[in-house]
Amino acid sequence: MTLRGTLVASAALGLLAGLALANRRADRRAEEQYPPRGRFVEVDGIRLNIVEEGYGPPVLLVHGNAALIDDMLLSGLVDELAPRHRVIVAGRPGFGYNERPNHRMWDSFRQATLLAHLIDELDLDRPIVVGHSQGASVVAALGLEHPGKVGGLVLLSGYYAPQFQVNIAVGSMGSLPVYGEVANATFGPPMIERLAPLIIRKVFEPAPVPPHFWNFPVELALRPQHLQASADDMNVMRRDAAIMLARYHTMDMPIALFCGEGDRIIDAIGQALAFQRECPDATLTVLPGTGHMIHHTHTHEIARAIEAMALRSQDEARPTLVASQ
Repeated sequence: MTLRGTLVASAALGLLAGLALANRRADRRAEEQYPPRGRFVEVDGIRLNIVEEGYGPPVLLVHGNAALIDDMLLSGLVDELAPRHRVIVAGRPGFGYNERPNHRMWDSFRQATLLAHLIDELDLDRPIVVGHSQGASVVAALGLEHPGKVGGLVLLSGYYAPQFQVNIAVGSMGSLPVYGEVANATFGPPMIERLAPLIIRKVFEPAPVPPHFWNFPVELALRPQHLQASADDMNVMRRDAAIMLARYHTMDMPIALFCGEGDRIIDAIGQALAFQRECPDATLTVLPGTGHMIHHTHTHEIARAIEAMALRSQDEARPTLVASQ
């Protein structure tokens, strides 16, 4: 290598080292500014952060990719449901303050098994499980792999069938060996921080961003481990969807699909129809004038659907009394 090349390489390494150090400092500031909500439970030796509110028939809420439990809390679903339900918001491995051992591949099925064991740990009796975006993929896998654990599924803006999408391909680049770890630890956080307002508007379009969502703790979502988890999850989305698509016809619990008419993150209507073709008993509601974040823009309508499903599940679980002869 020439002297000039050596100097350029040294400068590049120095820049990356400086970015990594700056990101570690930003991590500490974010954790000081946004301490953990709720409490921690240990499931399969992994520490998970959950928030729990209310009493009554259980509802379990699961956030999507690149999100945190704060997304579900800000949406208003907990406030809507907690007066009549025991509502648990569960963080997924690697997001927020949740552990994610890097020696495991955390595909939808492994995350679904972790959710099933969380249901056992919390002694939940066949909860209604709600998943948004990639969280819907995990919840669908839960219904496939552990049907006896759930009373019904509510799937929001989900990705259910293998379909190429540029944003998923780009997002999964962070899972590439070496490059991904370097990118997520150095230039990834400041780059995404600059793009964050644009990304937030995009996930809500064509609806405006609700004022409450600007309180989302973006700084927590920019930590390297969070970006790594997000990229790794996107990397398995198509494979997981291909496996599950062939099995949706076996699902016999109540399932409600919701999607936004103007979703610009995924082909939400096409995805929901692909699911419904395999599982015709699933109901589908297309919400007009909104995008990917339907739990924020149509909170009340989704909450009522969750409550109705919980009520049906309770009625079906009650034993039938037979009059004695």
